[in-house]
Amino acid sequence: MPSLYKRGNIWWCCIWYKGVPQYNTTHTGNKAEATRVMNRLALEIRGESIDKMFASWSESKLSVGENAITDRYRKDVKTYFDDFADFVNKKSANAVTHKDLIDYRIKLTEKNNETTIGIKLRSIKSVFTHSQKVGIIKKSPFDEFYIPRGNKRENYLGEYDIIQLLKAAEDRPLIQAYLEFAIKTGIRTSEITNLKWNDIEYDYIELNGKSGKRNFSVVPKVFNLIDRIGVLQNDIEPLPEWFLVNENGQYLGKHNGWTRIVKKYIRKANLSDELCAYHLRHTFVSQCLLHGMRMEDVSKLAGHKLISTTQTFYDHVEAKDLDIDIPF
Repeated sequence: MPSLYKRGNIWWCCIWYKGVPQYNTTHTGNKAEATRVMNRLALEIRGESIDKMFASWSESKLSVGENAITDRYRKDVKTYFDDFADFVNKKSANAVTHKDLIDYRIKLTEKNNETTIGIKLRSIKSVFTHSQKVGIIKKSPFDEFYIPRGNKRENYLGEYDIIQLLKAAEDRPLIQAYLEFAIKTGIRTSEITNLKWNDIEYDYIELNGKSGKRNFSVVPKVFNLIDRIGVLQNDIEPLPEWFLVNENGQYLGKHNGWTRIVKKYIRKANLSDELCAYHLRHTFVSQCLLHGMRMEDVSKLAGHKLISTTQTFYDHVEAKDLDIDIPF
């Protein structure tokens, strides 16, 4: 148990951890404040502090690939997480409950729309998910907690929009080919940014993203696109390991390259500013359904574990029950 004592005008605390005393000064002459600091230090030493959750999450995002993030994104998540931590006012990470999330979401509705609320809650959830994975917390309060998506699901590119987007990137053939590849495969942003050339076989692509590993069958239209991208990368030295690289061979990560490029050409094509890299996947599924592909086939191509996900996610699209190949 932690103990508190005073020497002169300074309060000291002694925290025993694994049989070893850990001494810390609280730098305050107020006993109530010293007690609060002592309790926080005790949690930090034992690895249970809610502050440690973000530090651990941030450190895990320093790697290359899917986990790599920009400083701006890290600061945004820290702002969201700090606001949440201040609201729940819990010392221990394991003390956060499902009710705390409900109360916080109600608080967010005072100044935020549904889309912004969803962004903030998903950012906070990612920290809790990581903390559960590495053992900082035993269970995430976000389990079975609904997070709104606003009207994000309603957006996708029509056929004219696709033409305009690809036309906007015609000055950069390699980027244009990536955009077309994303639209015609519908693979997740995490999957395309994790993709390496040795993951691509003649008849399938081994994908690795937020939902784990899965194989994507390569149809002729997709194979021709892959071949075209390979030809465009032939002049890059050394030959790229990653599938997504720019003309100089620089890797285009999820947060520090690909999403920014997609947004750039969406704006250049004068399309809705609400569109982003995510909507290229949404476009694939929506266009497949609009052109008559069966729900079961679309669900399999999209990598949805349940067909009900495809149905509810794209219920704004009416599709005929036809068994055909990728139609666009």
